[in-house]
Amino acid sequence: MDPSSSWNAPESWRSDGTRFSDISNVRTNPWTAVLAAKETRPGQTLDVIIKRFAIPRDVVQDPARITAERERFLAAAKIQKDLSDIHAKGWVQVFHLSEDPENTAFAMRKCGPSLKDYIDNRVTLSAKDLYGLVQSVLQGLHELFERNHRSHGNLKASDVLVACPGDPLPYKISDPASKGEEHSANDLYALGSILYHLIEQREYD
Repeated sequence: MDPSSSWNAPESWRSDGTRFSDISNVRTNPWTAVLAAKETRPGQTLDVIIKRFAIPRDVVQDPARITAERERFLAAAKIQKDLSDIHAKGWVQVFHLSEDPENTAFAMRKCGPSLKDYIDNRVTLSAKDLYGLVQSVLQGLHELFERNHRSHGNLKASDVLVACPGDPLPYKISDPASKGEEHSANDLYALGSILYHLIEQREYD
């Protein structure tokens, strides 16, 4: 079944007259269904991405695992929502978060392609682009560490997205791990690996 066909926005997201339309399925990952939609608020319409907690069919009879995975999903979403609430510049903005066990989800601003898309399509970035990329990611990592004293924990090319037009930074980061380290070594190594892949057009071995 198309995950978008049975989804309705939580009531708390619609309390101020906000409406969601043109909902479509983007992809389904383990434990997460990704939807695209238009969010219409009084006087404004935005393209958004909605990430829903989705239970795989093969674990529906394992309530302990479902609870643990839902807690991980929410922990990561809450970090990103908190950073959005303090207007962190390096992070994709999260507008809504639902902790409802029957409709656990969050909605965030739809950005441009990810660095994984660039890698898959062998896009070549200029030195200026690479500088902007490093500046943007380091800004986001710094904001996370200042706020939560932890690392991203799972930084991948798919977590770094081209920012929307007019944004002060050219890239945004997203999807932190539910838990991180009390240092940034793993994130910096991951950033270096992403840069190597972008520059050399191959993975670091």
